[in-house]
Amino acid sequence: MDIDRKIGLRKMKLERFREKDNKRKFIILFTVCCMFLLAGVFLYTSFAVFTEDNQFNVINGQYQDPGDLYFAVYIDGQITNTFPSKDSGYTLDTEKSSCTNGAIVSWDNDSWSAAVNFSNYSAGNMSRTKCTMYFKEQPLQILS
Repeated sequence: MDIDRKIGLRKMKLERFREKDNKRKFIILFTVCCMFLLAGVFLYTSFAVFTEDNQFNVINGQYQDPGDLYFAVYIDGQITNTFPSKDSGYTLDTEKSSCTNGAIVSWDNDSWSAAVNFSNYSAGNMSRTKCTMYFKEQPLQILS
């Protein structure tokens, strides 16, 4: 009877070990699958967000992309990082203002924004186009 009891206890221990082993394998497999699923979702969403779509108006088959455009704004000779407000009394000094790479800058008072003409654009060295804009106080107009 002692021998039968020992054999029965050994079988019970082995069965318990098998049951735990199966649970452990399932937990590990489930965790690995979840990690792969999360990694796949992360990679898919991170690559899907960053797309670039350039549309060019090509007439004669020749078009040069002006690339990056940067503005340097001066108000009364002092550099600033903002344009003057519409009611501030300032206007663009077109004689002093200029752009690199052949671009021409002008100011639209109605929409209060810069307008850059790229008709003479030349991308010789593919550098950035920088427009330096000088604002001065608008002269008073005398009504007659």
